[in-house]
Amino acid sequence: MEASGSVRDHNARFHFTEFSLVAPVSARALRAAGIAALAAARRSAQFHYDCDFGFAPLALEAGQWDGLRSAAQPDSRRQPRWGIPTGTVVQRAELHDVYGGNRSLPGSSSKSSNTFLFVRHVADREALATPRWDGDVLVVPGVVQAGDYVSRENRMVLHHVRRGLPLRVFEQQGRACRYLGEFLVDQDQPVESWVQTGTVRRSRSLTQLAREEQYPLLRLRQLTGERPFTAMSPLLAGAPRMSLTLTLNTGQDPISEGGRTTTAQAQDAPPSDAAETVRQMLEQLPRQPEALRALSHIDEAHALATLIQHARRLSDLEALRQVAEDTHASERDLQRVLQGQFWIFGGQYAGEAARRRLVAGDEVDIPLLRGDGSLQIVEIKRSMSLPGPLVKRHRGAWVPSAQVHDAVSQAQNYLTHLDEHRQRVWDQFGIEARRASALVLIGHPAAHKGIPENTVHEVLRVLNSHQTRICVLTYKELIDNAARSLGDPP
Repeated sequence: MEASGSVRDHNARFHFTEFSLVAPVSARALRAAGIAALAAARRSAQFHYDCDFGFAPLALEAGQWDGLRSAAQPDSRRQPRWGIPTGTVVQRAELHDVYGGNRSLPGSSSKSSNTFLFVRHVADREALATPRWDGDVLVVPGVVQAGDYVSRENRMVLHHVRRGLPLRVFEQQGRACRYLGEFLVDQDQPVESWVQTGTVRRSRSLTQLAREEQYPLLRLRQLTGERPFTAMSPLLAGAPRMSLTLTLNTGQDPISEGGRTTTAQAQDAPPSDAAETVRQMLEQLPRQPEALRALSHIDEAHALATLIQHARRLSDLEALRQVAEDTHASERDLQRVLQGQFWIFGGQYAGEAARRRLVAGDEVDIPLLRGDGSLQIVEIKRSMSLPGPLVKRHRGAWVPSAQVHDAVSQAQNYLTHLDEHRQRVWDQFGIEARRASALVLIGHPAAHKGIPENTVHEVLRVLNSHQTRICVLTYKELIDNAARSLGDPP
């Protein structure tokens, strides 16, 4: 594969033999893929050529190009397949449970390769303009924002083509929304105009800030579905409805063997009569609330739900153990298997935050939320493939190595930035960052053949005893703690 280009007088000329917009690659992903030098070279080249709009010529070696292609591949194993027919009404909460995305604002999803936009009628929000057609272009209001900059939510919609994500538009009424189809932001004129809604005043410390509120009128071109917002469009109340749930894929995840990736194919087996009966019952229960309430009082139903949850957690924990003990696993591999498994970190966590970038310039690996709404960030480092020891001998005693101190310092920087922007994080996301803490996952005792496991853990426990907001754990200790909570001691 080759990619060549030149920049002269701010006019760029590029030639690509392969080009993909599906997964923009961050600097963190480049570091996880072992090509951190590529991110540094890109910044250096951009500064040298003064490329304000983000393009710079780079000469890539064969290994760097292969690493870049690998880092840009989305994880299709955990991507929910799109299965909502156009014109169908779904509950918005169920939509986000399955496909991810912000539950109150439009934008892209970190759980699936989609960008969502929800359009309301004037009856719902009279401050916004009515959706209307301008020839073949649908003009709809974007998100109200304060200031002249384009907000993150509006940027996600306007740049969905640049990011290679489909734009799926819904008509929302209350908690229900109807899928209108896939749309495309008009590339010639993405915004028709900006509409001023007034001045908003906010108190920040001892100062009063006054900023103009406005929203864009977005121009969309329809790719699929029937033409909405016309006199002939069917009413939302009479549209077909469906319930969304997540189902497990029967295929097994790829297994790493000696640096190679192989896929184990599972043969289809006919379901038993009992399994088929349970499947049919689960399909009908969401449509019959009275039967669902009655089932909640049956002890056997609680036992069945507990057994299913226990079996799934054992399976998830075994998957984490395999990746943590893999000598070739990267930070990205570990993050992928930990995503959505907040129970592994303890019973005090109620879930994960939808956003990983709460402060400009910082993207945490896993943002956990406690039951009181406070935040704990998880910083993921390598396990068996950590380049260097966890502990070292210093003046006759075992002490944490530079690898551990560097990871702790990174977590300290995250917490400092969250403290400095705690009011904005609360105003925008409703997350309490004032009492935020951090967990650093790093290393595995099995990688230190000459050092007893108890010695490694004892050194980290001593380190944690002198820190109030940051805790350091090995993957072995995390897995053992989770196994004990399942009644399966190591």
